Amino acid sequence: MLIDNIIFVSGSNPTGSLLFYSGKDVISLGSTQNNSIDAKLHRSASSTIDLLFITASGTNARVGIGTTDPKSNFDFKDTQDSTQGTELILRTARSSTTGALSGDEGGSINFTIDSGSFNNLKTSGSLAKIKTKVTSVGTGGTEGKLVFELSKGAGPEGNDVFSYGFNQISGFNLYSQIQTASLLIKDFTSTGYSTFEMRDNSDNTKLSILQGSITASGDISSSGNIIGTINGGTF
Repeated sequence: MLIDNIIFVSGSNPTGSLLFYSGKDVISLGSTQNNSIDAKLHRSASSTIDLLFITASGTNARVGIGTTDPKSNFDFKDTQDSTQGTELILRTARSSTTGALSGDEGGSINFTIDSGSFNNLKTSGSLAKIKTKVTSVGTGGTEGKLVFELSKGAGPEGNDVFSYGFNQISGFNLYSQIQTASLLIKDFTSTGYSTFEMRDNSDNTKLSILQGSITASGDISSSGNIIGTINGGTF
C-alpha cells in the first residue's frame, strides 16, 4: 500500500492517532479505550470497519480481528452477514510457483508445554498437533488428509495416531479413517449409551452395535469360531 500522508490529528479522532491515506479509504491507528490500540478502516466520515484491536486483561494480551471486545488472547470475528462464519487459512510454506509436493504439510496447530527443561519446545515440549498432509497434486487440484499427532514419552517426534483422507490405502477409493492405536467408545451417562453404526448412502443401517447387540443386513462370516446363545441353546 502506498502512503500519501501521515497526519497527527485531534478533535473527532483520538488525539495523537495516525491517519494513513490511500485513495478514498483511510486507515486510522489510535486509542478508543484506555490501554488499547485500535486500527479502523474509514470508508467515509460515517462508515468505519474495525480491523485490529489490541488490549490487555490484567497481564494477558488480547488481540481482536474484526472486534473491539476480544474474549481471549486471539479473537477472530468475520463481520459479514453470511452462513460461512470466520475462516482461518494456513498455507504451505513453498513458493507460489511450486505450490506443494506430496508429503508436505499444509499447516499445523501445535499444542505445547512451555518449559525450559525441554530441548525443543516444538518437539519434546509438544503434547499434540493437528496438521494436514498433501497426498497428491494435480492440475485440477490437490488431495490431502487431516492428521492428529500425539506425543508419548520423551521422544523427539510425535506419532501420527489418526488420519482421515481420500484414497489413503489400496482398495479404499473413498474417504477412509486410519488409526494406529485402540479405539475406545464409552457411554457418557448411565442412560446415554454409545452406539456404533454403519449406514449406506440412503441412510439404511447396514451394521449396528448397541449395548452388546449386533445387527446386520447381510451375512456375518468369521474365519474362527462363533460362540453364543440362541433362545437358551448354545452354538
